[in-house]
Amino acid sequence: MATRPTLLSVLFTAIFTTGFAYAAEDQPPQVENAKFNFAGVVNADSVLVRSGPSDNYYITGKLAKGTPVTVVGIKFEWLKIVPPEGSFSVVAKNFVTRDANATTGRINADNVNIRAGSSVVPLKVTVQCKLPKGADVTIVGEDDAYYQIKPPADAYLYVSQKFVEPLKQVANAAPARPIVKPIEKVEKKTDDANIELVKTQEKRFVDFFNNSQPVTPRMHSLELLPGIGKKSMWQVVNMRERKPFASYKDIQERTGLSDIPKITSKRIIEELSTDSKYRLFTRTV
Repeated sequence: MATRPTLLSVLFTAIFTTGFAYAAEDQPPQVENAKFNFAGVVNADSVLVRSGPSDNYYITGKLAKGTPVTVVGIKFEWLKIVPPEGSFSVVAKNFVTRDANATTGRINADNVNIRAGSSVVPLKVTVQCKLPKGADVTIVGEDDAYYQIKPPADAYLYVSQKFVEPLKQVANAAPARPIVKPIEKVEKKTDDANIELVKTQEKRFVDFFNNSQPVTPRMHSLELLPGIGKKSMWQVVNMRERKPFASYKDIQERTGLSDIPKITSKRIIEELSTDSKYRLFTRTV
């Protein structure tokens, strides 16, 4: 087990890696929104939510097992999510004209930085989005020179994908800016977000190829994967009986199948976007 760092070292790490690396640019983390959003559920207790897609970003809160989340983007092993219930953003008080009722206000300058608030650490560094002059804000609290506000529509947080189980595809909150090309073009790129997600979970999906079973007396679950028919299915079954597969590359070399991450990614997209009778990698709500 690694030695627990001191509080001082943690603060220095947070200030130098997060403060300088991200706040100096004065821009939100560069993670594109995916073509499709999906609903998921947290699969462990006390899962850390961060202000950006890296362990170097500060913790903004913790999620209990079973908490629902909406995923709007993916970067490597990090999921870009709509701020969960209880999350808040912060904005400097001098950029808000507060209404008389004390719970609402209006941005009084152009391109004002909205930063990720935290109920765990005192940092207010990561920019989530910018608001124009006149934008309405809902005030939920105060912290010295900052207002705590309800996260705006373009504010997002991040959680490790290993702690979220996908449930189903959901409609995008708004058509907003198109940030990815149509799926037929995206699939041709090796950096496609869905394929990259599959690549980060190689053991999980290789285990599927090693342990998958028939779903009916006449159909094997392997046949539900795009491009795998009876002949390819039996090739996989025969090869794994001789020796379990160790990697995507091992499957491809011994069975003749090509691009296992892409095949698997297509099946996941199908399960998330349709009412699939058989679910290999996702769950229903």
